[in-house]
Amino acid sequence: MPPNVMAGVTHGIQAELERRGIAVEPPLRGVPLWIDLPLRAVALARWGLEGGITPRRMRHPRALIQEVGDSHLPWLGASLLAGRRVRHDGRISTVITWGSYLRHFPPGVQLITYEDSTILQLSRSSSWWLSRVPPAEIRRLVAHSRRGYERATVCCVATSWTKHSLVTEFGVPEDKVVVVGIGRNRFPRFIADRDWQSPHFLYVGMNWERKNGAMVLRAFQRVRARRPNVRLSIVGPAPELDEPGVTFHGLIPLGAPGSEERLAEIFERATCFVLPAVSEPAGIANLEAMSAGLPAIGTTIGGGGELIGDGGTVVDPYDEEALAATMDRFADADIARRTGAIAAERAAQFTWPNVTQRILDAAAAARRAPASH
Repeated sequence: MPPNVMAGVTHGIQAELERRGIAVEPPLRGVPLWIDLPLRAVALARWGLEGGITPRRMRHPRALIQEVGDSHLPWLGASLLAGRRVRHDGRISTVITWGSYLRHFPPGVQLITYEDSTILQLSRSSSWWLSRVPPAEIRRLVAHSRRGYERATVCCVATSWTKHSLVTEFGVPEDKVVVVGIGRNRFPRFIADRDWQSPHFLYVGMNWERKNGAMVLRAFQRVRARRPNVRLSIVGPAPELDEPGVTFHGLIPLGAPGSEERLAEIFERATCFVLPAVSEPAGIANLEAMSAGLPAIGTTIGGGGELIGDGGTVVDPYDEEALAATMDRFADADIARRTGAIAAERAAQFTWPNVTQRILDAAAAARRAPASH
């Protein structure tokens, strides 16, 4: 898998493959600067000519350079380099990539793509950087992705939401796309006997705007007006306001001394997880909270509803009244307790070993099937 994708995803699948005794050799360990920097420079110049470099974006040069690094030219260079490395390494028979950026592999090498969203799905959300790039760049990325899907033996996706985009927007044959789910990276302790009579909502998000933190606060205030005993814990970067019933825990870096213990205590006090993000392809955080026995309130935008199922519900991230009504519903002890039990049972199926097995099964089935794509 490419080195700059979600670390939890790549680690989860790689660790499971290695546990099964399958040798894993990354086809791309990084692009040398003497290749990467010129490609980024050309891409940046092209964006400038296409109207993608605004004065506002120039005020954040680091973010701009990072975004340009995920554009078509740098990924084309990475794909060509990865293909060259695989050609010179006879041990690699199958390549699993996040998305369809890397595709220039020898004909005898099986290519499997895996992702939780497509370029077009992300470009439609104002909270993702892809919504800010020139339309011509989106067209280049879409064309590159389409060729990657054509090259792939099988395209694995986290949810049916993503499958729909591949089939209807990229023209991938439906029988070539396999929904394999997604795994959890954290395993908070399951607790059935919580203090359900004291409603305590939990929000965990690294991006306050995209994770819709401000609306969660406003909806919570509505619920608290009816139920003065409700509380809300907020974990992650957020404006620390003086809000009755709200505890701002700030950023708790994973791996830092005592961080796991702090998070465990916060999870144990909660009775419902709430994260109605304005854009969320899959929502691993929901699954992790569900595994602890918490009902989850997610978003209708993305594939999260398919993962949450009866272990919670999803709401329109722009409908504050609906979110407040949903939070009020899960402030009921009996509803929260029953839904939390369903959530824990449902979350148990979403593990990286299960995802890896489904990917391997899909790859084996594709190898047995006659070539038709």
